[in-house]
Amino acid sequence: MERTVAIFYCQESDVTEKGYGRFIAKATDLLVDDHCIVEGFAMEKMGFRMRPGKIEVLYQGQPFDVGRFAMVYFKNRAAQIEIVRVLSVLLKTMYPHIARVDASEQQVVSSKFTETAYLALAEIPVPLTIFLPRGQAEFVNAATEGQFSLPCIVKDTRGNKGRDNHLVSTWADARHLVETDSGQEFVLQQYIPAEGDYRFVVLGGEIAVVIHRLGSNDSHLNNTSQGATGTLITDWQTRFSAACLADVQKAVTLLQRDTAGVDVIIDRATGQHYILEVNSSPQLLSGAAVPEKAAALQKYLRERLKLTS
Repeated sequence: MERTVAIFYCQESDVTEKGYGRFIAKATDLLVDDHCIVEGFAMEKMGFRMRPGKIEVLYQGQPFDVGRFAMVYFKNRAAQIEIVRVLSVLLKTMYPHIARVDASEQQVVSSKFTETAYLALAEIPVPLTIFLPRGQAEFVNAATEGQFSLPCIVKDTRGNKGRDNHLVSTWADARHLVETDSGQEFVLQQYIPAEGDYRFVVLGGEIAVVIHRLGSNDSHLNNTSQGATGTLITDWQTRFSAACLADVQKAVTLLQRDTAGVDVIIDRATGQHYILEVNSSPQLLSGAAVPEKAAALQKYLRERLKLTS
């Protein structure tokens, strides 16, 4: 029975088709006696549709079954390390029988893309999200096929404090963003109708402070750095479901954060909670509720110091 070996290569590193084509041809010759077919795929053309407990890989905007391979070989992985990391963890989690060569299975968070992927694979509630490669608008087309409803969010995978975060009402606008900002990579995320969101400040694995954040009427952003108001929530232990509080702590533990700001949004229609982000720089001494955050940080740091005495 023939088996298929996939070479996932970086097209930008192998600047000519001859470069990676020659490698694939030689790999085919090496494995001809093992009844293997060798196929090559450019990682720049890959996208990912992410939801709790599931990640679907897309290639040139179409579903791509990575489970059919006997082996995946990552070539020139440094140039597309984020895609390599997500694919490696996906294969290890969902398809452990597939042999992996030059994989990168350590869960390193370097963008909204990798963070959302790790949370989704851990079955933590995240909004339906698609990772969009640079300048490839066909991934927006894939998202429209019965998966998303408008409006939706398009945001830079490395944006922070609400920067490069867009609420779009047409697919044409979404495609325009992806096509014109060729130097950026985006995630497209289902918009969740809600009354603001909540920042959970977590220190040492324990929820210390919770702040309700509400943006202005003319913005979908709830970041206090973008003009939203922040209100301290003192009854958070009873206001939120046990599942929500557990998911906040699970997310922080999964991403191995000592201090974190977990942004949670709750769908006003269904009551379902979603983790939007796990921030590694959660404005502990700025923004809203500074006295409460400062006191919590002081307590946490003193407890950590006791462990060294």
